[in-house]
Amino acid sequence: MIIENEKSGNEKIPYYLILLLLIISSSGMIFLRYALYTAPVWLFFVWLLIKGPKISYNKDLTPFYFLLFFALATSISHGFYSFKQSYFLFVYVFSFTIFDFSRIKINEFFLVLILFFLVLMQVINSGAFGRAIHYSFMDSQSSWESTFSFCFGMLAVYFLLTKKYFYFLLA
Repeated sequence: MIIENEKSGNEKIPYYLILLLLIISSSGMIFLRYALYTAPVWLFFVWLLIKGPKISYNKDLTPFYFLLFFALATSISHGFYSFKQSYFLFVYVFSFTIFDFSRIKINEFFLVLILFFLVLMQVINSGAFGRAIHYSFMDSQSSWESTFSFCFGMLAVYFLLTKKYFYFLLA
């Protein structure tokens, strides 16, 4: 089971919803590629149905609030690409603002296994094996690039801080 013993059942629905949207985004179908970016809309409705309109301040998110604020402030003068980057950050900040995922105990092995499978599926779908490998430092492009960088970066920091070094190396 992905969630072992939860302290609160309210957070497991949005957790599974985010995983489902990641799976859909990684399906390889072009028109479903950005399904994850619809997460704030879906999570907003789940939040209204499950928790009601109440938000508690999580001080651990303060750096991300500042990062999002300054990203949005600079995106005004830097065009649509900067706005896309800000929205990418907003998806995760919004998710962690309205739901407290620390209230559920997540089985890290299955989470890492699912994310590894999704990255592998994305690499296979993009043709990043063999002669199709593309990498450019100057253009900041790669066949291996994906939206999972934020997920794996946050997981790597989490696993390092919780001293789960095997999972840290995997992330």
